[in-house]
Amino acid sequence: MRALILLKGELEEAEKHLKKSLDIDPSYTPAIINYQMLDAMKEKIKRDPGCLAEIKDKLVMGHF
Repeated sequence: MRALILLKGELEEAEKHLKKSLDIDPSYTPAIINYQMLDAMKEKIKRDPGCLAEIKDKLVMGHF
């Protein structure tokens, strides 16, 4: 579910859920990986704000 929130571009909500997961279990691998993806996505959006629309388009088209 957290990955879906992340892919929908709801970055703040995704970060909130990921931090909560990591607070509960700091070694939970899926949360660690998704948090790393979130950081990478946030950096990419800073460099290219239009990339979020492209990701949303792919999500709607079912490419994820």
